[in-house]
Amino acid sequence: MCLDFTALNHISNGVYIIGAKKDDHTFGGSCVDAFIQATSSTPPHIIFCSMNNNFTTGLIRQTGEFSVSVLNQDVDPKIIANFGLRSGRDIDKWSFVKHKLKDGLPYLIDASAFLRCKVEDIRIMSTHNIITATVEDAWTGQGAPVLYSEYHQRLKAPAREALFELTGLHYTPAQTIQTPVKADSPTKAESSNEKWVCALCGYIYEGEEDFESLPDSWTCPLCGAEKRFFEKKQI
Repeated sequence: MCLDFTALNHISNGVYIIGAKKDDHTFGGSCVDAFIQATSSTPPHIIFCSMNNNFTTGLIRQTGEFSVSVLNQDVDPKIIANFGLRSGRDIDKWSFVKHKLKDGLPYLIDASAFLRCKVEDIRIMSTHNIITATVEDAWTGQGAPVLYSEYHQRLKAPAREALFELTGLHYTPAQTIQTPVKADSPTKAESSNEKWVCALCGYIYEGEEDFESLPDSWTCPLCGAEKRFFEKKQI
């Protein structure tokens, strides 16, 4: 197998879709930005971070492999909404996008470049898994890669709007990703003045037990952040 090393030139502080396999008919996928090329050896090494409790992270830990589609500047915001604002535990994200399977892993049809990676090491941190992997295959696609700064400038808001087109639900930053807010539907968060909010992912604690009474070992059910990362905020 001959690697196309020019595919690695498309790696920047950008936005990427990670694909992982559960079985021959079930796949996970997530949107990440923390992704870098670590070495230029043969094979090359990459490092990326994936949230601890993500469905896709669990699949990667089980199978030891994953795909990468490097998003290009013409990316449809619906793709970011689909992979970044919904949970793979509830839906088959890949069924909502044009994709192909190669060597058993899913890839977008339209992207700047594509990588197939094999896990070498996983380090579990407070909120994310730091995953080191080798690039087993790589090839280029179409278009220049979109930068993470561009995502914030022109794609973040459209992606949240696209979530409504996909699901009929609005995305509210203060809510968990798995439970967007229905239009014109009040929630507990809206009816209360103060809530404990995860500073890393925006999850709102709404449990029956008083938050301050929770043990120090308690962690955010969405991203795995320690209790100390929660802040009391007006909602």
